[in-house]
Amino acid sequence: MQLDRVLSKLGEKKIEVISAPENPYTKGTATANTAFKIGDRYTYRRMDVLTKLEVNKPYTNRITHITDNEVIYNNGGKVTDLLGNHRKFGGNIWTVNQTIPTEFIVGKRWKTRFHLIEPAGRDSIVDLDLRVVDRERITVPAGSFNAFRIEARGWLIGPNLDIAWDLKTWFAPDQVRSPVAFEWMNRRRTYLVFTQREELVEFHQT
Repeated sequence: MQLDRVLSKLGEKKIEVISAPENPYTKGTATANTAFKIGDRYTYRRMDVLTKLEVNKPYTNRITHITDNEVIYNNGGKVTDLLGNHRKFGGNIWTVNQTIPTEFIVGKRWKTRFHLIEPAGRDSIVDLDLRVVDRERITVPAGSFNAFRIEARGWLIGPNLDIAWDLKTWFAPDQVRSPVAFEWMNRRRTYLVFTQREELVEFHQT
């Protein structure tokens, strides 16, 4: 992505692959939408995956600053890289990672491994296997989207703390730059410790 940015400044145009949603193997392809702008905002609601009950009030992520390497929301409350990968999330620092690909193609697989550092200083390692599993129609309060579903499975390994991570995220980069929805379920030994789903309620992109 960084190379594409440099070449674009030099006048080179990137070759765009024709997307064919009817292709039974890829169900079409899409490139990550990185055209973030200051003022873009995305509102989400939180639900429990198991009970389907809404928890807390909806919240809004608004882009307040963009640097050469980061997108900053809510004056630093959340930080991502230019693809949308978390750098600061929920108060925790995520070192360089890739949970969002540059291209969406059903069947695409990759791995990522990074450190998650909590505000109190505890340093854990997260090791995930990721795959673009499908492209499917998903309906959330913000509308209906033809979205790619990415699943990530792995472990958070920390001092006296091993937790299984199971993530599902839906992206429709041709329609919205931020995730349409995501589910996050964590297990420790035989019991669930976290079961959250977030859905896009509304968004504004300049």
